Amino acid sequence: MLKSKYSTLLIISVFIVLGILFAVKIGYEKTLNPETYSDKEYPLSFSYNTGIDTYAFSDRKYFELAKKSEPDLLRMLTLVEESENQKLVEDIKNGVAREGPPGITVFIINNKENLTTENWLKKSPLSNFKQIIGEAKDMTLGNREALSYRSDGLYRNETVVSVNGDFIYVFNVTFNSLEDNIYKDFYTLLATVKL
Repeated sequence: MLKSKYSTLLIISVFIVLGILFAVKIGYEKTLNPETYSDKEYPLSFSYNTGIDTYAFSDRKYFELAKKSEPDLLRMLTLVEESENQKLVEDIKNGVAREGPPGITVFIINNKENLTTENWLKKSPLSNFKQIIGEAKDMTLGNREALSYRSDGLYRNETVVSVNGDFIYVFNVTFNSLEDNIYKDFYTLLATVKL
């Protein structure tokens, strides 16, 4: 009889936990507002979510700085969690020197030398390939072949690179932990890429 009571309590507890998780999931999904970036000049589109953890999107920030290390850079797109972006803006306003926050960056590079993905990784300082952890892995990005690798620096980085004719597409996320929302959102974004 005592065993039956514990079994019943366990079953009720499981249903309560599942109910809470379901309610949280529904609440989260209702607050997501998908945004789509689309570029016809350099064929690319992807979606990212705004809502609970909104992102500040920029296609200008740090462009000139990045262009110094990658002269063939055509576009640089950044996504930073809005709360982190606000802290950065406030610190800059107050003269506080600091590194930028973790973020997702997309680079579109002119492939005028017809480089392969591997050749670009070895040639470009933007790839940070010399800091690779482990080995590069083959994957698919927007129905195209791509290479994915992790590197380390100020932040941990995960980078996915794909060559598509005249353009090299580089998707990068900087993060502190694999549990960070920005790391998880990076893979959600990659699943929507069209090249």
